[in-house]
Amino acid sequence: MFLWNEKAIQIVAGPCSVESEEQLFATARGLKKIGIQTLRGGIWKPRSRAHHFEGVGESGLRWLQRVLQELSMQVAIPGLPLFCGSMHPDLVFCP
Repeated sequence: MFLWNEKAIQIVAGPCSVESEEQLFATARGLKKIGIQTLRGGIWKPRSRAHHFEGVGESGLRWLQRVLQELSMQVAIPGLPLFCGSMHPDLVFCP
C-alpha cells in the first residue's frame, strides 16, 4: 500500500494475516531494517470458510501495541484507518 501527501510517499507493508507473535515481529523487524515505518497486519481476517470470521483478534492487538512501543513503527489494520491511536474502540495506544 502506498500513502502520499505533497512531500512524501509512504510504503505500508506487512502480513495479510497475522498468524503468531513471532511472525509479526520478524516481519516488523525486517521491514524496519529496510526503512519501512508503517506495519500493516490483519488480525481479524476472513478465511476460506464462508460466513466464518477468524484471526488472532484481541491477542493481536497486544502484539501490535508492542510493535508500536518497542519498534516505534506506525500500525495499520486492514479494514480500519491508518492510525496512531484507536485501533479498537476499547483499546487505545500510541508510541
